[in-house]
Amino acid sequence: MKIGGNYNWKGQPERLVYLGNNWSGNGYWHQFAKVESHDVVWCEVLGSDLHMIEETKAHNVKLTGRGPKSQINKTALLPRSG
Repeated sequence: MKIGGNYNWKGQPERLVYLGNNWSGNGYWHQFAKVESHDVVWCEVLGSDLHMIEETKAHNVKLTGRGPKSQINKTALLPRSG
């Protein structure tokens, strides 16, 4: 996992940005935000469940960014085929 990298749950449409392995109340969790609002944690994942997340292949269509971290992801994303 790369901070700022683009990921998605296997077989799911939500496109995510990896925020890192951070402390959250009851331990360290791998945190992800949606591409559309990458300054808000959308889900937290245990290390043992990361096998259900895959890197998202970037496509050439531009998105408009929001917030101070909009530089993290500037492309529309499509799931990897195969």
